[in-house]
Amino acid sequence: MHDDDPEHFRAMLKYIYARKYEQPANNLELIKRFLYPIGLYVLADKYAIEGLTEDAVANMGCFSSCTSGYDCQVTPGEAHMETVIRATYGSGTVVGSALGLKISRYFLRHQKVFLKDAIFVSLVKEFPALGADTFLAGIKMGLMDTKGKGYR
Repeated sequence: MHDDDPEHFRAMLKYIYARKYEQPANNLELIKRFLYPIGLYVLADKYAIEGLTEDAVANMGCFSSCTSGYDCQVTPGEAHMETVIRATYGSGTVVGSALGLKISRYFLRHQKVFLKDAIFVSLVKEFPALGADTFLAGIKMGLMDTKGKGYR
């Protein structure tokens, strides 16, 4: 508990008692739509708070109506992608988690150029779960051929 972020911990306690997801005080989109929900997910997962992990994932990234990077209003630049990945996978996120798959779907939908970047390749080497989640999300989205023919 003593090493948990105080803002996330307060939000988690409020969720436990009121069953309401609380938006962060900071309105900067990178924090509001990415770093805050990622931190809250990690904490909720750590303490097994049912419902909060789902709400954090639902509030992370772009809105469900957004289908491509061109109509998305909350797409952080490539410079912030490393920060988002480190926040997600640096906490020990496992392959196939709701958070990891959402992050991967986000990259596949909005940041295809970043996926080819040397930084992304080095992050996959550092966090193998990122590579596995990206592959799993790609299969689910119909972007990967499961018969070994690769990326469509």
